[in-house]
Amino acid sequence: MNVRIYGETAVITGRSPIKVKGQDVSGEYRFTHVWIKRSDRWQVVASQVTRIADPEQESLARGGCAETTTKTLKFREARNETGR
Repeated sequence: MNVRIYGETAVITGRSPIKVKGQDVSGEYRFTHVWIKRSDRWQVVASQVTRIADPEQESLARGGCAETTTKTLKFREARNETGR
């Protein structure tokens, strides 16, 4: 989590896993919260949360297959390590 304070305003950003019972929304998320100080109290004035896409699930959603995606990612990692 990263907290930045600008006078009477604070911006908090970070990543967090979220699990919800009854719905398939579990996963890793990024968030941004904006707070302001009013009458010596901090209040949230804006909040945003976005799910971080899983590359393997994205490929499956586009009609790919998990095995190919995993092999491609491993190939890209190996290629990046060797600089080729």
